[in-house]
Amino acid sequence: MKSHAQFCKDLDTSRGAVLAVAAFLQVKGRDVTLPAHRVTPTWEDRYAFQDQGDLMVAKPHQVKETSYEFTSKDDFPFDQIIVDEEYKIKRQLNNPPAGYWIVNKHKTSALFIPWEAKPRWTTFTSYDKKQGRECTFLRCPLSLTHYIKLC
Repeated sequence: MKSHAQFCKDLDTSRGAVLAVAAFLQVKGRDVTLPAHRVTPTWEDRYAFQDQGDLMVAKPHQVKETSYEFTSKDDFPFDQIIVDEEYKIKRQLNNPPAGYWIVNKHKTSALFIPWEAKPRWTTFTSYDKKQGRECTFLRCPLSLTHYIKLC
């Protein structure tokens, strides 16, 4: 059976591997978080000190506010949701977000559009009065979103 001292030594040695992977991911442009490093006080207590992982790779989330009020998918007034302008989404291809949050007018509900739905997004071009120019947007079918009650 491994001694507690050997266990702690092996754990400390393995931290070098964790740091190497974290550095690699950071160079690739990912946000990396190293959770607290907890060492079991005794060999017998080791099962109470298991962690959820050695590192976490964060993904950004994009949040958009809409002027529409909705309290379910059925309330949303369209069967397609504008995700964002095409050029903005193209800039995110190397480090895509987890998805897009479309938050209702009163900030009580949202529709979450997962990045994995992107292959089913469609493009359309429209004149945007606010920006005074033609814009190409990507939009997602409502059926591919997830309704989330915020409060």
